[in-house]
Amino acid sequence: MTDSRAKDFHIQVIVGTLIEAAADRDHAVREVVITSLRRIAQKHASVVLKDMVAYRMRNPKLTASHLIALLQAMEQICKERFQDIDDDVVHQLIEFSVEEMTQTADYLPDQQLPTSGILVALGQAHCIEVMEGLLRQFQPGVYPHYTILHTMGALASANVFGIVPFVKATLGTMLPMVGLLRNDAMKQVFSYTLGRFCDAVSEYLANIDHAPDPTVKKEAFSSEINIAYDVLANTWIHIREPKVCETVLQAIGLMFPLLPSEKVTEQVPRLVPVLLGLYRRSVDPYPITQCLSAVLDVALSLNKSTVEPLLDNLQNIMFDLVCTSPDYAQPETAKNHYEVLRCFNCIAGHFLDRVIELLIQQLKNNNDRERIKALFVVTHLVNSSENLIHPRIANLLTALRNMLGEHNVKVKKVLLKAIVAFASHGYLDGTEGKECVEFIVKHCCPHPASVVGKDLNNSSLLEELQGTCANTLYLLATTVPHIENTLWPVLLHCLLASQYTPACSHIARCLVYLATKRKDQLNFTESSAKLIQEVIGPHVILGRCLALLGCPLKSGRGIYILQFLRNYVLNVSRHLKPLWEKKIPELVCHIDRCKDNWDERVWEDHLLQFLSETLTEVDEEKWSVGLGVKLMEQSSLYQSYPEERGMLFKCLAVIVCHTTDTQFISQQLDVILSSMRQNSTNESKACARAVGICARSHLELVLLKLEKMRKEELIRKSSRLLNFMKDVKHEVEVERVRLTLLLCYGEVALQASDTQLLPQLEQGVAQWVLQQMQTAKGSLQLYHRCCDSGHP
Repeated sequence: MTDSRAKDFHIQVIVGTLIEAAADRDHAVREVVITSLRRIAQKHASVVLKDMVAYRMRNPKLTASHLIALLQAMEQICKERFQDIDDDVVHQLIEFSVEEMTQTADYLPDQQLPTSGILVALGQAHCIEVMEGLLRQFQPGVYPHYTILHTMGALASANVFGIVPFVKATLGTMLPMVGLLRNDAMKQVFSYTLGRFCDAVSEYLANIDHAPDPTVKKEAFSSEINIAYDVLANTWIHIREPKVCETVLQAIGLMFPLLPSEKVTEQVPRLVPVLLGLYRRSVDPYPITQCLSAVLDVALSLNKSTVEPLLDNLQNIMFDLVCTSPDYAQPETAKNHYEVLRCFNCIAGHFLDRVIELLIQQLKNNNDRERIKALFVVTHLVNSSENLIHPRIANLLTALRNMLGEHNVKVKKVLLKAIVAFASHGYLDGTEGKECVEFIVKHCCPHPASVVGKDLNNSSLLEELQGTCANTLYLLATTVPHIENTLWPVLLHCLLASQYTPACSHIARCLVYLATKRKDQLNFTESSAKLIQEVIGPHVILGRCLALLGCPLKSGRGIYILQFLRNYVLNVSRHLKPLWEKKIPELVCHIDRCKDNWDERVWEDHLLQFLSETLTEVDEEKWSVGLGVKLMEQSSLYQSYPEERGMLFKCLAVIVCHTTDTQFISQQLDVILSSMRQNSTNESKACARAVGICARSHLELVLLKLEKMRKEELIRKSSRLLNFMKDVKHEVEVERVRLTLLLCYGEVALQASDTQLLPQLEQGVAQWVLQQMQTAKGSLQLYHRCCDSGHP
């Protein structure tokens, strides 16, 4: 025995063993056997298939599980290796499969569908041979086996160019039987095959330039398709069995494009009301909508006047079918939703004003569900038919702007999708863009407890909306060039707004990307400056960022703000680029390295040193004073953010140390000392730290301000308190000021030079400090007790 023959013999032995093993009762074992046979067939497809056919012929009484396993293996091998199978094996497989499918009149899908699949797979390369095998079982006047027609229909989808030459003759055999059918199952398979044939013809005609016979025309099939359509549309469409009706609808939808134009004009007024009436029956709406979409597409392209009398009823029913929340776990529901949207798209192409009027009316509806439906349709039209609806974009944008105050969370989520659609197509600029971007930024902020309430479902929806808005904002910034000129000034404006402070991390993240694209440009806000009332100067942005960096770990804002400043540097000062290119990465590294073991004082020292080096690098008092003025103006932004407010005061103090303008220094000290009446010890410490920093360069003025504060706030108020009944609120304020003054003197002692400090300390001040230190413990306890009890 030669090596080649020996090898073939060994393969046959292995294949035979595996075929026998496919009888195992364990499903997992049968799966492994099928996989093994498929692997062998990668190189020996004909051998494996021939042996399997021979085994089946020798064993006509195989168990059902064994037979199904073998048929499934054969189907998979034919799908994967149909081009590698020898011609004689192909003929053998066709004969075997047709016999296997038709040997019993009963419908046995587990056995017959894999066998049908073998023929469909072979038909991709051997369509003529397969059709000849099937047509031998399909004789005029004899009802064919269910699987014969099913296989023809499936083959029509698998090999369009191969099946179309057989369509006309096959229809000629089918149609005389159609009117005589009584069995629902046969009506279903006839409808399925008719629909597949029509779809194949349409695809053939659509690709006529690549077709084997470019002379084929639609008219060649018109008489047969007219006959089939009349039976299906006038009789079978009314069958009560839902599955049969659905198959009939699919077939009608595929037939309609092949009907003559006069037939279409005649049938539309009859067919559309029938289709709309089917929605009231227990039929899956998706085949109805799919059929309706095909009918509308053909009818409107030929003669829209046939649809116009039906339009109001059509629009109202279609609108009712829009899902408020498409369930992707149920594909048919989602498919119907998008098919309905396609119908609106088709109608809008010919009756735009009527569609837009309906949508605007529904956007104003008091019912949340109706507003959601309208938003879905608007979003779809903007995404799919931008050129079509362009004349009415202004009306839709106005309606959209009127919804930005929406309260329902579900409506807001769909409204967000509509905003993205308009933004993606370049419609959000000017006032509309500003308001829509602010809507997104607003909902990036965590919602207050009063809004969330005790409803866990509402809380979950609000959190989901917040996350979606944050992701949407970033996606718009990074993937939609149309909106960059709107986003840039609006996000800068939002960065400066107190109400958007909780979203500053998301804002800064977007600004990092936008600034990166323009980091080598100056004054790149001018093109869209109309979107904001004031021109955003470098001092305003830098001041806001410095204060926000007081809490760099909050929502991860610190790294984004620093990265933004690094790219924004030319807008602050062209002299700062080398310094910031060096220092900002160091600050970012510190945050990243130390976030798990955070020391606020160390970070504070780093940030204030960065500011000090920035002021030294610019070395221009007017510039420093300008930054200080903007910081002072921004102090009102932090009424609810004491940590940021504290950082603002410390930054003011650093600026004071770099200036010599006495009036400016005095004003800044007054602003810092005004915080003595704040509510917490942390704020008192921040105030004291800022005063101490000021004392590094302006000790004498600092001591004068503290002395004045001591006399006005303590001595005068204490004496006034003796003349009235005890006022707890007033007493707490006095103690707060007393403790803050003590902290201020302590920080001054730490920060100021000893040689400058000692001559400045008057005996009276030193004695007062010592006296207050003796009673500080009791004062501190009173202060905390009153704060905890709720006194302001």
